[in-house]
Amino acid sequence: LDSGDEEAVVDDYGGPLTRSRMRRGPIARRRLMGSEITPTLELMTPPRRTANKRRKPATSSNSVETPQIVIDRGDLPTNTRLQIKVKEVHLIAEWKWKDVGDDTCGICRSAFEACCVNCKLPGDDCPLVKGACKHAFHMHCIYKWTEAQNAARPQCPLCRQEWKY
Repeated sequence: LDSGDEEAVVDDYGGPLTRSRMRRGPIARRRLMGSEITPTLELMTPPRRTANKRRKPATSSNSVETPQIVIDRGDLPTNTRLQIKVKEVHLIAEWKWKDVGDDTCGICRSAFEACCVNCKLPGDDCPLVKGACKHAFHMHCIYKWTEAQNAARPQCPLCRQEWKY
């Protein structure tokens, strides 16, 4: 591959090279020459760092791929040699009413998932009632509250607006 403007030069290994090929370095020369050369200290030195930090590092075409992990029952997927096997799991959950800001009835102060003072068992017998003012109460609690008031229009016990549900 001699061109008219470049001089032919003999490299350390006895092959003809042009000046542009000499600048490529010993590893590139070995690939160009196609010869099997035993590595020397010069070939084993790490590449120099460049001042341009935006350059991406060169990736070799024969890079080692990550091994495929076979998932057995109880094993977690991982790309490392560390194998994790789940033997036991303890789950804890908490639930809340979505539309209600507080989790307790404003009248009896019992939790909504529990029943009111009048009911014996929680469930459908003591439903949750939400007023137009967005305050929520047990059905029996707000019913007693509105019956106990001596007003033509019952009011919410928390904000004193007219109670509508």
